[in-house]
Amino acid sequence: DHLETDIVVEPGARVLVTTPSATKVFSMPDGEATLAARLTVEAGGLLEYLPDPLIPFGGARLNQTADIVVKPGGALLYTDTLTPGRTGMGELFAYDCLRQRLTVTDGGPAPLYHEAFTLRPGAMLMGRLGLLGRGSATVMGTMVAVAPGDASELVTAFRGALAAHAGVMAGAGALPGDCGVGVRLLGNTTADVRAATRDLWQAFRHTLY
Repeated sequence: DHLETDIVVEPGARVLVTTPSATKVFSMPDGEATLAARLTVEAGGLLEYLPDPLIPFGGARLNQTADIVVKPGGALLYTDTLTPGRTGMGELFAYDCLRQRLTVTDGGPAPLYHEAFTLRPGAMLMGRLGLLGRGSATVMGTMVAVAPGDASELVTAFRGALAAHAGVMAGAGALPGDCGVGVRLLGNTTADVRAATRDLWQAFRHTLY
């Protein structure tokens, strides 16, 4: 399957985008599935993009990309949660390959946030530094928030929200030019990471409006 999502939020618009359920990536004998999101937020617009978690089944292969442009004066909250698979079916890290790339810019050549990685559980140690750490974490969450003005208040609000979730390892830091915040979360369960994500979302809303 190949799924493309294109969203343009015009000035003055406020949009919340989510999904009706988790995104399930099934096993496949060859090839790969692709998910491509192209998101644009114009000045004065707000986009909250909060899809449900991604669940790669055993034997799945996926290439996921997100290219996001937030014009100066626009606001964005982007989230992504990656689970280890169908753990109830014994498919802990049983997928073949997952490639992911996320880039956020303000329309200029330099990215505000960029990450890219390839996970092949059968050929690499997932529980190591740079991936899921040396603990027992299996779920990874990413959040990028961009907002007009100085991001210091948003950084403080995010760190305060994360302090209430002892079961989640997380870090929040300002983006270049103090235009927003980048957050990475690692947890033992999807429920833990989703609960922290919900509290971060509320902190974002309280801080902005």
